Amino acid sequence: MSAEREPLDVIARHQGDLEALDGALGRVRRLWDQPGVRAWFRSRLDLDTVDAAAFRTLRAVNQLGPDGASVNGVADLLRVDGSTASRFLERTCEAGLVTSALDRRDRRRRSFTLTEEGRRRLLALRDLRVGLLGQLTSDWPADDVQALPVLLARLDAAVIVLGLDDDQ
Repeated sequence: MSAEREPLDVIARHQGDLEALDGALGRVRRLWDQPGVRAWFRSRLDLDTVDAAAFRTLRAVNQLGPDGASVNGVADLLRVDGSTASRFLERTCEAGLVTSALDRRDRRRRSFTLTEEGRRRLLALRDLRVGLLGQLTSDWPADDVQALPVLLARLDAAVIVLGLDDDQ
């Protein structure tokens, strides 16, 4: 069997499963922005300034470390273009969750760090998101809960291998 033929054979063998996966990914993609989920969060936190994009931005700034995050670093982590990352960072700065300063190494660039309020919101949202995921999967077998992030990471890695990610 040729390498070019193999994906078609996989599709033919797993057509129904792949269609179900496509549907599930489409629904889950917007999980955090669904009105009911946002209402659930809002009832537990003041979320007027923190939506899913802001949470992802805060998480990216945090992951990039205490020396500050660049627009390009945030864009890479979020898999968005630089202008989108810049807008996300601007919104979180305006909300007082991130600070912006000239980069110490390159004065032509800006460096972004979390404010204390940004860190507090990030941790509170992370805890709530993890708690909600715990509720959503509470009746799942432990093996399924452990397997899901591994399987999703494999799917994400396949996107990179095929050169379909924005980082290429």
